[in-house]
Amino acid sequence: MTKTPASDTVSPAHHTAPALRAALAALVVASLAVADAAGTSVTVARPPAAALYCPAASGAVPAAALAAGRSLADCQLAGRVVSYHGVAVQVPAAGTGVFAVADSATGPISLSVSTSATGVVTAGVDAQALTGTQTAAKAKAAAATKAKAAAATKAKAAAATKAKAAVAAKAKAAVAAKAKAAAAAAAAAGDPACKMTDGVYKGYSWDPAGGAAQLLVNTTSGLPGNISGATFLAVEQAAAAHLSAAYNNCGIVYHPNLALTVAGTTTLHSSIDPATNSCGPSDGSSVIDFGTMSGFPLALTCTYFSYSGTGPKRITEVDIRFATNGRSWVTTLAGCTGARYDLLGVATHEMGHGIGLGHVADVGDNDATMSYLIAPCNASAQTLGLGDITAMKLAY
Repeated sequence: MTKTPASDTVSPAHHTAPALRAALAALVVASLAVADAAGTSVTVARPPAAALYCPAASGAVPAAALAAGRSLADCQLAGRVVSYHGVAVQVPAAGTGVFAVADSATGPISLSVSTSATGVVTAGVDAQALTGTQTAAKAKAAAATKAKAAAATKAKAAAATKAKAAVAAKAKAAVAAKAKAAAAAAAAAGDPACKMTDGVYKGYSWDPAGGAAQLLVNTTSGLPGNISGATFLAVEQAAAAHLSAAYNNCGIVYHPNLALTVAGTTTLHSSIDPATNSCGPSDGSSVIDFGTMSGFPLALTCTYFSYSGTGPKRITEVDIRFATNGRSWVTTLAGCTGARYDLLGVATHEMGHGIGLGHVADVGDNDATMSYLIAPCNASAQTLGLGDITAMKLAY
């Protein structure tokens, strides 16, 4: 029997069994009818390979369509927006990625979109109340991987010295004093956040050897009526100091190899589209602002990172927006009632995402900085828990 050639012309005269003809048709193309009732040969046009697995050429791309990765060369993905449950990310350039997290009182929605150096776009999502905290084994493995990629001990020590020096002495002293007083109070009362051991590090961090990670605050646009520009700036500076000094109630002394600073003010806006809650393209400026957003988020953080495929993923930019539509913010819990949210606590949480931390599952109620829930009239996120610090140690 002569084999059918690998062309698009199929001659069913060679095969009299209908089942065999159907099987052959499936190998050529799934929807191909290889012959008519009379058994006449049929020539078919194979569709382009991309048409078999690429998402639709217009509109938002569902994150699920990119779960297994899709090539920029085959699919029309450049500049497209990837969406998942009210959060979106514009497809980033090759060798970069974006991690978007929308936080709310009912739980977070996160979407990660990255493009490899070879142009493969992949999306990952998380809409659960966190089941994936790091076990001791995972933490050990992550630490080992990080140690392998780390610079020589001498260079590491020099970078640490440089990073520590970048943090203002006055801010560090103030945070240290607060930590000492808080630790004394916690020793008597007991802080549930000090009992949790698991933390989540997302696998990307600021480069300790790259100098201070500098953020800017828009103090002139979109502010709530009860928050002045000066207050907004002071709160964001405090949040950065809390993370840089690992401010905690657990009596843990830890000096992260991280210089996170709020360098000043700007009139720029974050690269966030309020209509779609979308992280737009990186513009090189890390901006924190207030503004409108669509739907449920209290705040949205977009963390931009680069990677070569072999080295560590390095954060290059962080944009944070706090929602003003239908949201109320406070800077003190005195007299706080209803759905009002502590700005410093939420700011510390969002900056936690901005240094590579993920959500953790609490042992109590909204106790850790990186809790997956943000409760109203609750300031516990201002101080780090044991799990938060465990995750920071994997990166800094």
